[in-house]
Amino acid sequence: MNVYLDLEPYLRQWFQYFCGCDSTPLVLPKGCPEAKLLRVFLRAPREGEEVLPPEDHDFTPVRIPHFSGHDVYSANYLPKRGHDVLKSMIRDRFDLDLWQSLCTVPLRGEYRKDAVQAWMDARGIEDTMTNYETVIKRFQKLLNRHRSNVCMRRMRANRRVKAAETAEETDDNK
Repeated sequence: MNVYLDLEPYLRQWFQYFCGCDSTPLVLPKGCPEAKLLRVFLRAPREGEEVLPPEDHDFTPVRIPHFSGHDVYSANYLPKRGHDVLKSMIRDRFDLDLWQSLCTVPLRGEYRKDAVQAWMDARGIEDTMTNYETVIKRFQKLLNRHRSNVCMRRMRANRRVKAAETAEETDDNK
């Protein structure tokens, strides 16, 4: 039995690399967080709920892992909320892989483009303009988040130093 995920092309290709298989449906590695999440959210379909996706859309099939005490033939429906959480988890793992791979490289100008394209090639992501722009935007968001966190840490450290200096001055005046 399969679960069908609506993933963007770059995310689908990366997830295929992460799972380590070129086959369809994708087989999740044993014990991965996505498999554990499926165990929590999978349930039997209620009346009127369809397990199979519509034919007109390109979904990514993922094989439901076998869990002890869990019948994959009857409990094979992933509700919308479960789908959204799983997609968010896959996106977070993508961001983590992207950041861990490229955060130590000083990326300016053309170096950034080459580094991101090399990273995409290594992860099996097609080198199309759409995929490249999406990946570079995600990396830029991660970089901006990191920079703002660094600025906040510096600002807090400066506040502590100033507070300590002020406390010392008030102690000296007494």
